[in-house]
Amino acid sequence: GLVALWTLLARMNFSQISAAVAAANAWWILGAVVFSLATYLGAGIALVAFSPVRLSVWKSTEVHLAGAVVSLVAPAGVGGAAINLRFLTRRGVPTAIGVATVALVQVVQFLVTIVLLIILAAMTGQSTGLTLPSDWLVLGAIVLVAVVGSALFVPRVRTWVRAKIEPTYRQPRLVWIMSNPLRLALGVGGTVLLSLSYVLAFGGSLWAFGYTLPFSILAITYLASNTVGSVVPSPGGIGPVEIALTAGLVT
Repeated sequence: GLVALWTLLARMNFSQISAAVAAANAWWILGAVVFSLATYLGAGIALVAFSPVRLSVWKSTEVHLAGAVVSLVAPAGVGGAAINLRFLTRRGVPTAIGVATVALVQVVQFLVTIVLLIILAAMTGQSTGLTLPSDWLVLGAIVLVAVVGSALFVPRVRTWVRAKIEPTYRQPRLVWIMSNPLRLALGVGGTVLLSLSYVLAFGGSLWAFGYTLPFSILAITYLASNTVGSVVPSPGGIGPVEIALTAGLVT
């Protein structure tokens, strides 16, 4: 924790930061705090939806707040997952089922982030400067798809692929949630609330200093930068995430 904090502090110019904060809009800062608190509610709803036992939304929200505290001294994502698992086991969920449930929550969060990035990128069009890859890259992708598609016509290859992916899509927790569309919708809704609250907290922090960006670009900047920064296993993501978000805003 100290190493991550020192890395972050070493990159700060406190005279500039104090001057900027003094001139910031306090209402937008308060709004950013409210949106930040909403992330715990979204995460709590997702856990309630995917849990095999009945849970309280309020208690699950408290658990994610506790997970955020633990994450200050644990690698990003690890502390929260450990707290969630402990919470489920205390509620009588077997360890194996608890691990599968926590993994399912994290997989859905990852998939929702990817889908949101794709949707936002499609909505922004050329306004973000997004362009298609080079012709050679597109051609290479087409050739790769053609090779994979042709390989699937070979019975032995099909058998090998089925043996690899069947345990995943027949995983009991996955089958259970797919057979409960209301729970799946609730879990996805909580995850979307989680992601959008993070983006709005990020936006509120930016708006507090008098800068604005279109919401789609703001969301892409946050989701992409946060995903990339979280790859580095620092306590709470402190350091790499902030550097990635700063670079994204500057870009």
